[in-house]
Amino acid sequence: MSLCVNHGGVAVVAATGIRVSAVDLGVQPMTFECIAARITSFTSRCLAVVIYRPGSADVTASFVTELADVLDRVLTFADPLVHAGDLNLRLERQHDPHTPWSSTTDGLRSASTSRRCDARRQQSIGHRVYA
Repeated sequence: MSLCVNHGGVAVVAATGIRVSAVDLGVQPMTFECIAARITSFTSRCLAVVIYRPGSADVTASFVTELADVLDRVLTFADPLVHAGDLNLRLERQHDPHTPWSSTTDGLRSASTSRRCDARRQQSIGHRVYA
């Protein structure tokens, strides 16, 4: 992904009194933008991970591998996890070659099982499902 033309972007913004500190995940993905931060308010805290993948970019094996790596890394933190952003994946298109579970890469296939079930349920009641 080129950072020369950027139509998306990621940020973590908080109100006064909320402490936000950057968290280094030890990886800098090339197929999507990602930022992680620890958010603390009084005695509560969580890890926020914000991801943006341009909808104009194809879903490649590199994307799946990098996303799986980021998710593996954030799951090692003890804090509750908040994931936000836009992956621009059409989860209801199970036979589309650009969806993670129709590729030969198994990176997200097992992780997406519950999301696919939810996508099927949502689609059956007339909703569009995006990730």
